[in-house]
Amino acid sequence: MGGAGAALTGGNFGKSGWFKATMIASAGLSGGLSSSIAGVSFWAGARQGVIVAGLNHLGHIGWSAIEENRTLKSYQAEIENTIDNRITAIDQETNSNNLKISGSSNENHIDKLKAKNLDLSLQKIILTNAKVILNSLIIQSNYKINLLNEYIEPNGDFEFEGTVKWGNSNKELNLIHNGKVETIIHEMIHVNQVVNNLFRFSPFVSGEIVKFFGYAPECHAFR
Repeated sequence: MGGAGAALTGGNFGKSGWFKATMIASAGLSGGLSSSIAGVSFWAGARQGVIVAGLNHLGHIGWSAIEENRTLKSYQAEIENTIDNRITAIDQETNSNNLKISGSSNENHIDKLKAKNLDLSLQKIILTNAKVILNSLIIQSNYKINLLNEYIEPNGDFEFEGTVKWGNSNKELNLIHNGKVETIIHEMIHVNQVVNNLFRFSPFVSGEIVKFFGYAPECHAFR
């Protein structure tokens, strides 16, 4: 019962089979009641309500599948625009910090601004490299990369925005994301780390999260 309760009350209820079945059944009940009020057979109206709701639901499933299973190539323009906008923002923040540094005599404040600018410059390098990574992943053929917009169960108080999971083989990776381009960029970098064997990670287990060892893989990812 506990598992069923979690499925019904959790944040993923709207995507569950329970929710979809309830919506279709409710449409049938509504159609039946409306028909009875109009003097027509309850069951005829209920049947029609279920048919219409079912067809509508199938239409949404088709659209959802198109949206949720896009390729990296189909996201290329959005990813590159997001990267360009972030680089522009980094340049503006860096210039602002440089003006503050030149106009300040507070050594502690200056050191903090210089440290911030160093972090920003590292972010810019990562973002510039992300464009190269995007193109290399699009043209590579060693790995099959699936992009899936899926809900990820929280781990305690920690909520995942995205992750990378093994597919059905050690040459298939599932990039799981929450629909945000920023998340796709971050996880795309982790996919590249696996594809090019840049860091140590957990061995292949179908459907399991690819776990990296140490902090370096995360530090090299977009944030």
